[in-house]
Amino acid sequence: PTPGQVSIVSSYPLDVLWRGQVLARAAVSPQVDLPSGPQVLTLASTSIFLRADVPVSVPPGGQTEIEAPGIGRINIRAFPDNCEVFVGGASIGYPPIQNREVATGSHTVSFRWPDGVSTEQTVEVQTGRPAFVTGRKE
Repeated sequence: PTPGQVSIVSSYPLDVLWRGQVLARAAVSPQVDLPSGPQVLTLASTSIFLRADVPVSVPPGGQTEIEAPGIGRINIRAFPDNCEVFVGGASIGYPPIQNREVATGSHTVSFRWPDGVSTEQTVEVQTGRPAFVTGRKE
């Protein structure tokens, strides 16, 4: 089949993967060539905790455009505050964490205290709106 092109509109650098193959690395608004028909691209950016599978219909010999998720901000506190904080399994340090940029969408925030107690919450981050999470040791 005739390949087509997909433009990914983004305001930040991201990786574009297709079937495990890297098509673009750390690119802002990259364009990639794909076989025509229904495809699934994976958009990833570790700095903002993004990993999203995005379906796209690639027109033969044509071009289509998709938009990468926007950026929101997350604010994290914990009681007591001597815990390590993780977003999507990646450590981001110790609270308080203020105005940290994250991709919009759902994120799992985990708290791990030195004695091994852990809790986790899911937060929905929206573009341009701050999200707030408070962890409490049970």
